[in-house]
Amino acid sequence: MNQQLEEIREQQKQSWNKFSSGWKKWDDLTMDFLRPMGDEIIASINPSGRQHILDIAAGTGEPGLTIATMLNGGKVIITDLAEDMLVIARENAASRGISNIETSACDV
Repeated sequence: MNQQLEEIREQQKQSWNKFSSGWKKWDDLTMDFLRPMGDEIIASINPSGRQHILDIAAGTGEPGLTIATMLNGGKVIITDLAEDMLVIARENAASRGISNIETSACDV
């Protein structure tokens, strides 16, 4: 990746990490607002059974966490550029008793 793109990615990562506490604070409100989109994603992929689902740029975990509750023997891999957002996703999963997720900090 060229240097300019690396710098942009790093700036984005720093910004999302910096604002992750605000996302955590307002997560319920934000997820309520975004729920119709998440519901459409879930309906379009119809998750079930032992599927493995990749949730790209998932932030605090939705719709991946909801999808994880629909799987029996499957799992969801939740990705985001910002590690701090994934910390919140793991906290959200733990508070809901969801254990069939993995998180991965990556640039996609």
